[in-house]
Amino acid sequence: MAKWIMAVVAALALAGSASAAFGSVVSSFQTSWGGTGLAWDGSYLWYWGANSGWLFLRVTTTGSVVSSFGYGHYCEPGGATYDGRNLWCAVEANVPPPRFAVIYSYTKAGSELRSFWHWGPGITNTTPGLAYEPGYLWVENYKYYEGGGLIGSFPEPFPIVSDTAWDGRCLWCSSGSGMYRISTSGSVVASFAIPAYAFAITFDGEYLWAQTWVGGRYWTFQYDVGLTGVEPASLGKVKALNR
Repeated sequence: MAKWIMAVVAALALAGSASAAFGSVVSSFQTSWGGTGLAWDGSYLWYWGANSGWLFLRVTTTGSVVSSFGYGHYCEPGGATYDGRNLWCAVEANVPPPRFAVIYSYTKAGSELRSFWHWGPGITNTTPGLAYEPGYLWVENYKYYEGGGLIGSFPEPFPIVSDTAWDGRCLWCSSGSGMYRISTSGSVVASFAIPAYAFAITFDGEYLWAQTWVGGRYWTFQYDVGLTGVEPASLGKVKALNR
């Protein structure tokens, strides 16, 4: 099984580099740990909720851990994102049901800055995905002002239970064995198949990164999604220029 997985990954990566087809694999790496949220700061990937702990890992694009911070105690983590200066993460509040999510902001050195609650009518997922649109935070299909203050939402085309990512124009999420690009009105505008459900997702300005569980291992894949010339959403200077 392991040899088969490696062969498939190598073939996909080769095909992606040769044709740059939509949804093709550009690169990949394997880790011994998994997270529920993923963020891109312009140079490094940040994995949130590593091994179901309140922990951020700063990781190179080849999978090497550079640094980490967190309280390290057990929690129910959700998604993560980066706003150009600070990290954001979601966690389920440790209270009797019905539980709600708390959205926290941290410096990259690990200092907590602020937080707000994600709780209201129609909100059912208490460990939601996060995405940063300059000036705003998407908590799955709910749009907030940066730092709190609900603006509105759109109907989910399907239950969004993964992390989310913003590419300058649309949101990305995973459901089943598919990766979906969703408009801000809730319409699916593009999709492609992936090896397995992706639970941690981020966009680096050109490529989509997603962590999955394949063949008993955690894998992070870098996908070509047909976007070029897009400055990283995480830097707050998005210019969504589609091919």
